[in-house]
Amino acid sequence: MLWSRLRRKKLKPKIPIGVKDRRRYILFKVEPEFQGDLSDLLRKARSKMYGVVCGSTIDFKVMYFNGSYGVIKCTNKSYSNVIFLLVTCLPEAQGYLRILSISGSLRKIREVLNREGKPNII
Repeated sequence: MLWSRLRRKKLKPKIPIGVKDRRRYILFKVEPEFQGDLSDLLRKARSKMYGVVCGSTIDFKVMYFNGSYGVIKCTNKSYSNVIFLLVTCLPEAQGYLRILSISGSLRKIREVLNREGKPNII
């Protein structure tokens, strides 16, 4: 009976904390609103700028983007490269990009959004 319970339970291998990369969240604002798929645009810019081999080390995920405000999750080692990709991939005709905050937790990102007057978008 005990073994059947253990088999049903999905066991994840535990990775030691020292091995995992620390994460960073980048909160940014695009003015005026950007119409398009930002995630696809960033991935194309990553492969164009860094190539396949070096681009694979730059890990990011677009957590939220509504056209003007966005949050990108990335690693501590690659956040400067992700900011570079953000700045270079948006066409100049679309306006400008403002980095509002870089944080290690979503709680701090929510606090910054509350100060901006956009409390419930994440």
